Amino acid sequence: MFERFTRQARGVVTNAVDIAGRRKDGYVRPDHLLLAIASIPEESQAAAVLKRMGATRDALAVAIAPETKDAALLATLGIDLDEVRRRVEYSFGEGAWARRSARPGHIPFTPDAKKALELSLRHALALRSKSIDDRHILLGVLDSGRDVKDALSVLGLEPSQVKRNMLDAMKQAS
Repeated sequence: MFERFTRQARGVVTNAVDIAGRRKDGYVRPDHLLLAIASIPEESQAAAVLKRMGATRDALAVAIAPETKDAALLATLGIDLDEVRRRVEYSFGEGAWARRSARPGHIPFTPDAKKALELSLRHALALRSKSIDDRHILLGVLDSGRDVKDALSVLGLEPSQVKRNMLDAMKQAS
């Protein structure tokens, strides 16, 4: 399947692995792929659609941060994550909250991330494309599961909304 990926699409996958590694996450998830698409430096139709909808690299980086998800969940239980962080730093020293153990070696893909890449192939075939590019990966990511839906909901977006915009942009470009 990866032989069908364009140079830019391969860059998205590589960048997603780098993002997961920098964040010290144990796995590459679909939301890492989403952030990698939004981080494409050269002009990209997929990145442009995300940006136009407010899903910029910086906004998505905050939306997929574990603290964002954790804070929302803990708030439903009446727990203030900022207060917990202050107490941890008071008890264990400045910076204690941010310390994570390093996980050297290969970073595997979650089943949902693998599914997103498989769906990108299906989208490419359905759209009669000979190769898989970043737009197809975005479409696959949008269909892949909970992580992306949660990240987009932080920004007030729905995956179906972004997908519709991406498909419309692709139609206008052809």
